[in-house]
Amino acid sequence: MYSCLRKSGTSVVSAFFQASGIVSYNETDFEQTQRNRDPGFVTMWGNHDVTKGRYVNIFRMNPGDSINSHQVQHGISTTIRDGRYDDMAKPLRVKEGEGLVLTEGKEVADELQEYDRVRKLRQQRFDEWIGAPGVLDKQGLFDKRGRMYAKGLGKLLADMKDHGDYSGEFSFDPKCQNSSTCEQNVDKYHPKASEEKGDEVKEPLSEWQASLAWIGTLVGFGNVQGGLGAEYLTRDDLVGLLLDSELPPWQTRDWGFKPSDMNALIEFEEEKTTLKFPAQVKDKQHYRSTYVLQSEQIGAHYLDTFTRLGVFADDENYSPGELPATEYIFA
Repeated sequence: MYSCLRKSGTSVVSAFFQASGIVSYNETDFEQTQRNRDPGFVTMWGNHDVTKGRYVNIFRMNPGDSINSHQVQHGISTTIRDGRYDDMAKPLRVKEGEGLVLTEGKEVADELQEYDRVRKLRQQRFDEWIGAPGVLDKQGLFDKRGRMYAKGLGKLLADMKDHGDYSGEFSFDPKCQNSSTCEQNVDKYHPKASEEKGDEVKEPLSEWQASLAWIGTLVGFGNVQGGLGAEYLTRDDLVGLLLDSELPPWQTRDWGFKPSDMNALIEFEEEKTTLKFPAQVKDKQHYRSTYVLQSEQIGAHYLDTFTRLGVFADDENYSPGELPATEYIFA
């Protein structure tokens, strides 16, 4: 993960941040039942004997695909690539020598027919999310020239927060915060953060993962013909990413914990006041104009922000949803 991120152009600090936080399951833990963030990850650049035993299954990251799928879900997200809406089979178990055992779904035997079936369903959801007013700069949904700039991305994130999916461990749905029957994931999986930091941290906690991931996508793989701060992804770029799992045409450039991140965050805050995470980031203008040790300074600044929000208030391996693999059966 670290190596691939570096090859994509992201900074050392950004690649390390993502790889050490996401790839956190032991080699033989096929069901990803127990997160392991052993301090050994600090040897990532040297002793591979320590880090090679940590894995993550990038093909099982939808809600319900593993026992603790909430650990690999963002706090807010669209439903475009969510397999639950595709009538696909769900995993029952995975066992060495036996492979992945699935429930019955509505898949068809022919591979191309199945691809077409699923893609059509995802295309419909793509049109709903990406075609929503304000996401692309051109209102014509089928205009291939339509572009998503930082402000449009802010609109997309605001839509995710308003009516997206809340399956992540940091998820918080503002619409049901006063309901006695609505259990918020951030309360369930990060109780100390909720109790010690109070309600004011729950919304920014639910937004930070999606915000950073989408910013990285925009500034790392977007078109930069307009210069710094004018990055955009076309509608075709987004079709490739979200429907075909293909990167858009791009040239390797420096990204990840850079001033361009700050530009996007400032655009979000100015355009969409409902987004709470950007408002928590201090000294935005300062880091926007940082020229020395950019990713190191911004990375440390993010870390301080996350700490104040309570990301580390609970034990890093805290996982109340853990179940023995033998008990892991989907209904």
